[in-house]
Amino acid sequence: MLAALSVMVVRSVRWQLGTVRPPRGLVTRAHAADLGELTDAAFVTSDGITLRGWYHPSTNRAAVVLAHGWAGTREQLLPEARILARHGYGVLLFDWRAHGESGGDKCTWGDAEKRDLVAALDYMRTRVDVDPERVGAIGFSFGGGVVIDVAAVDRRLKGIVTEGTTPTLAQIIHENAGRSKLIAGPAARWAMGRELDIDAVRPVDHVCAVHPRPILIINGDDQKDQPERMAKELFDAACEPKEYWHLAGAGHGDYAVVAPEELERRLVAFFDAALSVGAR
Repeated sequence: MLAALSVMVVRSVRWQLGTVRPPRGLVTRAHAADLGELTDAAFVTSDGITLRGWYHPSTNRAAVVLAHGWAGTREQLLPEARILARHGYGVLLFDWRAHGESGGDKCTWGDAEKRDLVAALDYMRTRVDVDPERVGAIGFSFGGGVVIDVAAVDRRLKGIVTEGTTPTLAQIIHENAGRSKLIAGPAARWAMGRELDIDAVRPVDHVCAVHPRPILIINGDDQKDQPERMAKELFDAACEPKEYWHLAGAGHGDYAVVAPEELERRLVAFFDAALSVGAR
């Protein structure tokens, strides 16, 4: 029994350490062909990492930056990008450092990635089709935590949406430890702490600072490693104006699959209001 438990703990810790250097997902431009006009985007972070993505131009002077989750690529949020593009929004999809076609070889689960999102916002300032006072963001999973942390201090973001986001990195590590989490969780936290600053990733501490700009928090009820209690903790810590959408039957990232029409309605209504697009 003890030997089996030891093996489980070692495997869990080893897997979590591997998340710091995630597998590179492939990016295929043809998958985004239905967005229409698409520009290759490249921009450099303050610590010298080149990030790559796609930009679809705005026809309503507003735009949204889309931030994917761990081990994904810019393609992960194509469903949300298609929704927004249909309604005239500019959309910027990009790969985080150490993901997709971007530079860098280490994922810090939201710490250094704050520099990435700031660089994406700087890129948006170069777009003549976008009013710089009408920019929002959507962040999925750990990407949502980055969006919260940046929005808390960067007023260029006028409204944000998070999907399947947890309050702290420590909680992600604990939940990802699996069946042996009571032992593997602390062990993984110790090991991960030698690779990155776990306490630097606590969006729950900063989410209230998004006020007075609005936030929409989306979470499914079939997310094994992101239970609803964590989404509710994040929502409870947020200050008004805030909205919470609990999506029954949705797994991690399945929101556009389970409820495409409702997702479209909510995203468009949210950003129309937050970015002053006006009545439709």
